[in-house]
Amino acid sequence: MEKYKRADSDVYTLNPSEMLSPDFLRIVEKARAGKADSALEKSTTIGDRNVYTFPCFRQEFCKRLIKELENINKSGVQKSRPNSMNNYGLLLNEMGFTDAFTDPLMFKFIQPIAKLVRRIVVTISSHGNNGS
Repeated sequence: MEKYKRADSDVYTLNPSEMLSPDFLRIVEKARAGKADSALEKSTTIGDRNVYTFPCFRQEFCKRLIKELENINKSGVQKSRPNSMNNYGLLLNEMGFTDAFTDPLMFKFIQPIAKLVRRIVVTISSHGNNGS
């Protein structure tokens, strides 16, 4: 991405206290501590499919990120699209977000929740197995 001059370089580096929702940070802390019962208490479960929704980013950060992505789109810099049906999406790794934003987000924050949810799903599945 050699042609694009970042309009808001701060959005490229994850700053949890400024970017992540306080509710999300509480969920992550409980997940890290293995507190399955309380970690997802503020989340919403959709149906019986073990799909959870919860806030991740603060509203102000979302606005800044969207503005930066719009600037990238307007810049004319060469970029790939996530799929052939998507005319507006961007691959964040190609835009320089990987090392300081998406990798820390995934490994330090999303992964503990994913491990917790996986344990919940496995537990529910094993208790629901009637041997057939």
